[in-house]
Amino acid sequence: LEVADMPRALATLRALETDLPPDQPAQAGTDTKAGSDADKREEKPPVGFQDEPVSLRQRAAPFIRLIEQAQAAKMHHVARKLQLKRGETVVEAGSGWGGFARWAASQYGCHVTTTTISAEQYKYLSAWKATAGPLGGLVSVQQADYRELSGTYDKIVSIEMFEAVGLKHYDDYFAAVDRLLTPHGTMLLQTITVDEQWFPYYTQHPDW
Repeated sequence: LEVADMPRALATLRALETDLPPDQPAQAGTDTKAGSDADKREEKPPVGFQDEPVSLRQRAAPFIRLIEQAQAAKMHHVARKLQLKRGETVVEAGSGWGGFARWAASQYGCHVTTTTISAEQYKYLSAWKATAGPLGGLVSVQQADYRELSGTYDKIVSIEMFEAVGLKHYDDYFAAVDRLLTPHGTMLLQTITVDEQWFPYYTQHPDW
């Protein structure tokens, strides 16, 4: 993203505020299963923007383009950090809606195993896989906890799932990573952090 684009993006956001519903209170998460909230926080599949009112689509179009550019830049950054190579095996802990899995398969020819505990995300990705042709053959979609995976992989990626693992499950999480990663493999972990002074409070009052 170019810095010069930011004022235009912010202006678009402000214009959209009048079209958006009021904020809903955050729901407290649970810590009964590592990662249990990571895929549940977005149970509804992404809706096509064509379903929105025409005025909202027109006003949001510049910002949507910026989002698409930012998403592509993010995926390129993740791939560079992982040093992805064609044909490598990759496991993704926390599928989301499949953005990274599709990217790694289409851009690098990687064999991606992506796992989610969300029934909606599994259904959404399975439907995509069934119609994606050869590309779908590179992506294995599993409705399972990441700790249930077996085998070893060249790369492991986890994008904004770790926040929901829960402090008491950190050891389980990294033990699973250690077991699944090849001896010379690489892992990329992206997570949302909080200021250290708030961490003790946050572990007792999750907002997902």
